[in-house]
Amino acid sequence: MGTLLEDASLDASVCIALAHVEHLHLLGSLFGRLLLPDSVVRELLDGPGTFDKAWQVALERNVVRFESSSIRSIAPGWGLSATDREVVGLAKSHGAWALVDDAQARRAATAHDVRVMGTVGVLVASNLRGACGLIKPLLEKMRQNGFRIREDLVVKALRRTGEA
Repeated sequence: MGTLLEDASLDASVCIALAHVEHLHLLGSLFGRLLLPDSVVRELLDGPGTFDKAWQVALERNVVRFESSSIRSIAPGWGLSATDREVVGLAKSHGAWALVDDAQARRAATAHDVRVMGTVGVLVASNLRGACGLIKPLLEKMRQNGFRIREDLVVKALRRTGEA
């Protein structure tokens, strides 16, 4: 399966999308430490769906939580939520990946020299490393659950994994 990628700072959307297709464990198989601002943890626990033990069991060995007050967020002005600024700031300060799906958060991360990967990228990387089988059924299930994925991104992902 290969060595782990570096650490990753997570946004809730990536966790939620992977949890809905029962593949949250892929994060722990791809990345070293998973860095979560407390604002993301609160969003996961308070948001729709039942994360309770599911996400804790899948991620607990790799998770490092950060109090919002200890995170050097990126500056406002990108039109990002406070949580997205924390995710990108945490990734920048730790030399980690930012796992975000929001287009504006991805642009802000890139502008701050932070490597980005979204939910689809996690699935592709997992497949290429042998940690995940076919991704097409997972992408279809995500879409059925209301997760919006551009068609060109699906086509590109399926080509990369040999499923197109």
